[in-house]
Amino acid sequence: DAQESRGLGDVYKRQEERSQEKVDDVLLHKIWGPLITGLSILAIFGMLLYLGNLIQDVLMSLTKSLLSSFGAAEHSVTTIILIQGLTGLTTGVSVALPYVFLFYLFLGLLEDIGLLSRFIVNMERFLKKISLPGKSFIPLALGLGCTVPAIRATRILSSRKEQFHTASLFAFVPCSSRIAIIMGIVGFYGGVRLAISVFATLFIAGLIWVFGIKKIVNIKSEPLLLELPSYRKPLIKNIFAKSWIRMKDFVYIVIPLLILGGIAYGILNITGLTETIVKPLSPITTWLGLPKVTIIPLAFGFLQKDLTGAMLLSVLSSEISLALTPLQIYTLGVASTIGIPCIIALGMLIREFGFKKAIVLTVTSIVYALLFSGLAWRVILVF
Repeated sequence: DAQESRGLGDVYKRQEERSQEKVDDVLLHKIWGPLITGLSILAIFGMLLYLGNLIQDVLMSLTKSLLSSFGAAEHSVTTIILIQGLTGLTTGVSVALPYVFLFYLFLGLLEDIGLLSRFIVNMERFLKKISLPGKSFIPLALGLGCTVPAIRATRILSSRKEQFHTASLFAFVPCSSRIAIIMGIVGFYGGVRLAISVFATLFIAGLIWVFGIKKIVNIKSEPLLLELPSYRKPLIKNIFAKSWIRMKDFVYIVIPLLILGGIAYGILNITGLTETIVKPLSPITTWLGLPKVTIIPLAFGFLQKDLTGAMLLSVLSSEISLALTPLQIYTLGVASTIGIPCIIALGMLIREFGFKKAIVLTVTSIVYALLFSGLAWRVILVF
């Protein structure tokens, strides 16, 4: 009986292996594999945008009701500053939280099923064509979650040249916070097509950057060695656990920053320092075709990208779709999502590559973002 059971088990195992091989024949096919991967990624971002918009709509309504209850009475200076802190928290959470959390849920689901590693293999073929080492896709894929651990993950690459080259591309790989800006600001106030346009612009800007570096630095591509796990039924408990682990930084680091960002803006407003900061930087917003005051969310965004949406709602004090044209929403989206995303990522770059290289890369990426955004705005105006 024991032998018969083992024999049945072996038969079942071989059948399961053959079934998985058949699926892999399709998913890892030279043509069908990349096509399925691309369509799957588009479907995921489509669901992320749709579900995120629904959740954001509910949260925005709740936060508006909460904040309007403070607006009826006269307030002391201290109370006004505290209300600004609450505004930063509520608007930031309602804009960023839905997309960050949903993104990690989708990422955990792909991991649990066993699809993520297949998608990596298919994308690696594309990387070879643009002279990037195959292994670089692993940190680049991590960069879709958070840039900080992704920079650390560049250590898997063979040479310092490869590591720094890959790290430079994080300026164009939207982390969950930048995805929240694209989805929660551009997509929510400008529409789906505008959000897709920002993603497409990021891709084009990244390609230009890659081919520019290719002319300067010659990097030989290496084969990607990656274990392909078996396909398995996803466990909801595992997905939520992994999502929470990845969300910890948002809860413990970003949420306090959202409150501090709101308080800082309240102090700037009361003391009249807002205009003092905005005026010298007005050439930047003029180049971008944006209202002068939008330099504040752009500047705060360098501390932490989740502050961008919260500060934008604070400084405009109205519906973004009424204060900005669709083209301005697009330009703001591009300007705030290209570049090394936050001061924490800068700290990790300094730790991995040294102060000089980190500062040069960060400043270059910011200048590139501003130049590219302004040029994109002018090209669209012409055509």
